[in-house]
Amino acid sequence: MQRFITIATLACCLILASCSGKQTNVGPAPQSGKVSYNIHYSRSIMSNRMSSFFPSKMVATYNANGIRLDLKGPLGVYEFSIINFGDASNMLINLQGNRIYCPIEADSTFCDSLMLSKMYAESEITYSDSLTNIGGWMSKQMTVRYFTGAEQTMSMDVYFVPIDGNTRKIRNFPLEVLPGMVTAINIQHGTDVITIIADNVDSTAVSDKAFQIPDKYRVVNADEISTLLETLADV
Repeated sequence: MQRFITIATLACCLILASCSGKQTNVGPAPQSGKVSYNIHYSRSIMSNRMSSFFPSKMVATYNANGIRLDLKGPLGVYEFSIINFGDASNMLINLQGNRIYCPIEADSTFCDSLMLSKMYAESEITYSDSLTNIGGWMSKQMTVRYFTGAEQTMSMDVYFVPIDGNTRKIRNFPLEVLPGMVTAINIQHGTDVITIIADNVDSTAVSDKAFQIPDKYRVVNADEISTLLETLADV
C-alpha cells in the first residue's frame, strides 16, 4: 500500500504542476477549466486486498490563480483534495464525514513524509518533440526516471498540451512547472503500473471560489496528516 500511495502522490504533484468535444486539438490548452481523468491499475496493484477502495476517477480544476485536485473513493468512503491558490497550499481529507485540512508549509513536511524529496534527489528528465493523440489532444511527452545509485527504480511518461503563458510555480511541491495541461501519465514502479488518462476537458471559465476551503472542515497540523497517511501506507 505504501508504494501505491507514493506513486499516486507523484501523479498528483505532476498534475498540480501542469494546469497552473473530442475533435483534434493541437493546443494551446484552455487557460481555465476542468479536466476529468480515468485511473487504471496493473494487476499487481489490484491484487492488494484494499484495491476496491482505490479511486478510479480524478478531477483537476484550474484557472490563472489556482488549481484544485480531487479524488473520491468508491461509495463516498473518502475524498482527498489538494488546493493551490495564490501562495497558499492546503490538503483536504474527508474520511466518512470527518473533514480535516492542513496547510502545506514551506518546510515540505508533506513531501518528506512520502519520501518524495529523497526520490527527486536522483532523477533525470527528458522531453520529446513528437506528438501523441490522446483523447483528441495532440500531446507532447516528458519522461522522468528515478534512480537509486545507478539503478533505475521508477519511471513516468507524462503527456501534456501547452498552455500559453503558464509560468506559475506550484508551491512546496518537488516539480515546479510543467508548461501545459496533463492529458495522460503512465507510472511504473517495479511491477506496479498506474495509468491516468484524461477523458473530458471542460473549458468553462472557473471562478476563484472553486479554490476556497469548504465549510465544516477543521484545520489540523502536518503531523496529524502524516500519521494518517502512514497508517494507510501500513495497510
